Amino acid sequence: MIDHWIFIRYLSIVALIYLSVFNKADADTLILLSEQDSKSNAVSKIAQEIQFYANDTDILYTDSLSLDIPELERKYDSLILLGDDLAVQSFPTALTIPYVVGAFAGNVDVAPFSNSLTLEVRPRVLYQEIIKVGLPLKAVWTVITPNHNPELLQSAKLDAAELGIELKTKTSSGKQTTARAWFDVLASIDHETEAIWISDSSYLEESGAYKYLLETSWKRSVTIVSHFPKYARRAVAIGFLPDLKLYARRLVDLLSELESETGTRSYISTDVAQRVFNKRTLEHLGLRLPRDLDTHAKDDIVIR
Repeated sequence: MIDHWIFIRYLSIVALIYLSVFNKADADTLILLSEQDSKSNAVSKIAQEIQFYANDTDILYTDSLSLDIPELERKYDSLILLGDDLAVQSFPTALTIPYVVGAFAGNVDVAPFSNSLTLEVRPRVLYQEIIKVGLPLKAVWTVITPNHNPELLQSAKLDAAELGIELKTKTSSGKQTTARAWFDVLASIDHETEAIWISDSSYLEESGAYKYLLETSWKRSVTIVSHFPKYARRAVAIGFLPDLKLYARRLVDLLSELESETGTRSYISTDVAQRVFNKRTLEHLGLRLPRDLDTHAKDDIVIR
C-alpha cells in the first residue's frame, strides 16, 4: 500500500513538471529586435543578457512596429525594443503595457513618448570625471555637425550650467568645415582649464581631424575625452565602455520603474559603464588617475 501511494505521488510530481514545462504560461517580457540590428554583437549580447536576467522572456525579430498590438498585450506584460531601427519607429496604437527602448547611441531620433536608455554616458558624468583627474575645469569644447544629437547637446548644456562649466561649441556643415572647426577649437582652447569633448564623431576621421586632434593635443597638452566606446581605447585621456550585462539589467529594471509614457531619454552612469583612463596621456598632461579608481561596482580600465 505504501509503495502504491509513493508511486501515485511520483506520478503527480511528474505531471506537474510536464505541465510547467510543456504548458508554460506566456512569457512576461517580449524583446523586439530587427534583423539588421540582430547582426550587431553588442545588441545581440544585450538581448541574451536580458533573457538571462529576466525569466520568461521571448524575442521577436521584426523590421516594423506595425504589429498586432492587442495580441501582444494579451501575451506579454512588457516590451523591450532594441537597436536603432526600431528606436525611431512608433507603434500603430498606444500601448497599455510598459515598454522601454535601448541599445542605441548617437543621433537616433527616438519616437515621441518612448522611454529610453541610450548607451551613452550622461554629460555630467563626463565633466565630473575630468575634474577628478585634476584639471581645474572651466570650459569644455566640442564640434557640432548636422548629424549631431540635439538631445545630448541639450543635456550637455544643462549639466554644464549646473556645474558652473561653460560649454563652448564650433559648428560645421559637412566634411570640410568639420576639419576646420576642430582646428579652430585647438587654436582657441586654454589647455590649463579647458578640455575637448568628442560628442559628435561625424566626419571626424574621414576629414583627417582625429589624427590632427591626437597629434596636436599631445604637443599642446590638451585634454581630450569622449563618451563614444570606439574612442575609449584610442588615445583619449578618458573614455567609457558600457557594461552590456549591467546595461541589460538596467533596461529590465526600468520597466518596473515606469509610471507612464513620459518620453524620458535616460543616460548611463558609471554604475553601468567602465571608465577607461589612459595613464600615459594623463601623466603627460600633468594629471592623475582618479582617487576613486576601482571603487565602483566593477573594475576601471587603465591603459598604460
